[in-house]
Amino acid sequence: MKRAHRGIVFLAVLLCAALIIPALASCDCRGDFRGSRMKNPTSYSLAATWLDGEDTHTLTLRAGDVLAVSFACSEGSMTMVITDPDGGEIYRGNGSVSDFRLNIERDGRYLVTVRGERATGSISISRVENK
Repeated sequence: MKRAHRGIVFLAVLLCAALIIPALASCDCRGDFRGSRMKNPTSYSLAATWLDGEDTHTLTLRAGDVLAVSFACSEGSMTMVITDPDGGEIYRGNGSVSDFRLNIERDGRYLVTVRGERATGSISISRVENK
């Protein structure tokens, strides 16, 4: 009976590990984060009730695209950097300018990096439809 019980416990632990480890490995937020975020190929939004660390997302954009950006930090400090496909910065800021647009000059993958120190705030980045 004890041997059967050990086998069941072992299988339960193995099953839990199989479910938890992939979920933890897929998180691209380093540090402590509470809130919500949405990530798509052409948009990114983050509403943090607490961010003490870093979050990243890659946007896939085309030359001529325009990004509508809204950025606000109400507590702590938050910085956001957006880099082009070659790693050059097209934006760096701390939320002091809350609503603006960025013109995209070439096709590629743009990296958004958000760093927070005991921060509460929100970020919304979305591609504006070309007409």
